Amino acid sequence: MNALLRLVGTFVMPAFAAVSLLAAPPEWLLNAAKLPAPALPAGTPAIVLRDEMVETVQPDGAETIVHRYAVRILNRSGREHAVGRVAYTDKEDKVESAAAWLIRGGQEVRLPQRRDWVDVSAAGAGVVFTEARARVVSYSDLALDGDVFGYETRTSGRLQFAETLYEWSSVLPSLARRFTLQLPPDWRGEPSLSGPNVGAVVSSGGAPRWVWELPSQPYRPEEPETAELARVDARLYFRITPPASVGKTTRVSSWAELRDWALRLQEGQCDTDPALAAKARELTTGCADPLAKIRALSRYVQNLRYVAIDRDLAKGYGCRPRKATAVLARGWGDCKDKSNLLRAMLREVGVESFLTIAQTSGGEAVNEAWPSAAQFNHAILAIRVDAAIELPAIVETPRWGRLLFFD
Repeated sequence: MNALLRLVGTFVMPAFAAVSLLAAPPEWLLNAAKLPAPALPAGTPAIVLRDEMVETVQPDGAETIVHRYAVRILNRSGREHAVGRVAYTDKEDKVESAAAWLIRGGQEVRLPQRRDWVDVSAAGAGVVFTEARARVVSYSDLALDGDVFGYETRTSGRLQFAETLYEWSSVLPSLARRFTLQLPPDWRGEPSLSGPNVGAVVSSGGAPRWVWELPSQPYRPEEPETAELARVDARLYFRITPPASVGKTTRVSSWAELRDWALRLQEGQCDTDPALAAKARELTTGCADPLAKIRALSRYVQNLRYVAIDRDLAKGYGCRPRKATAVLARGWGDCKDKSNLLRAMLREVGVESFLTIAQTSGGEAVNEAWPSAAQFNHAILAIRVDAAIELPAIVETPRWGRLLFFD
């Protein structure tokens, strides 16, 4: 599911076809380097001088994203922030240009040797393969106190989902962070903002060009076990409505449409065969009631090894489980694979259940006004149970009755 999030968030950066090295630092970076830093708490490692993202959508659904970023290093611990990063989905998009510079005393630091952007996997824990990748360049070994590190990337690809999400969040303080969205004249858009500091976001313009800016963000020192939500000031959710003639762009304008999209991906994946049926019967032998059967099968599937292999992300396969029979035969799977296998095994013993997408980021709530798969990062199972079963994770629903949510 995390792979899908990297896809549907519009700021999934496309892959490099080539790296363009600009001849000299651009004017925006030199101007940013001249900006004075405000008074900051002692020990602040660095301050973001400029963080600007411009997304431009073409009439055929193609899009380009330009990202400009500048950070001033304030002390030795801030050198780790002299790093540029651009994420992308392999074989789907490309990077038109990417360059980075180090400014010292108003002048570019000339390197004795060109510093390349290194291609790395964006795989998380348990992911053995993913199409999500990133290019990274680091000047942290060269930066000194007072230096300004900056980078600029230009990427191109297709608008896979008719939506975009931008988030104002950071550990570092910033002078300004801005997002600009440019749509074709005949496209429509519907913005929605949420977050603790949403009132501080300044918006200007309107269809077809919108601009949102958060003038400043505070410094948030790193603390053990801090939830990512604690660093979020505001989120912009933007639903895009292209003309009907624009194909290859998934449109979701309601929760019912999101449900139908997910069900189409799941269709045919909850299969069975003699081996699966026999395993389900074997595991539930001697179980006297439905809850005992649920516990026996759940325990088995939970103990399967967690392994994720993320392919065809641009087609939405970050939400499509592998066939249940394949997961059983291989003995591994990710969250949606294991949930789908459990669903198939429960069905063999007469228990109905539903594959369910979930949001598990610490303390984060789902924005009900913005139906989107981008809000979810996990898959669990909702198991239908009767009134005889009483557990804290059971929820009464008007349509499906009593559901036991199991991770």
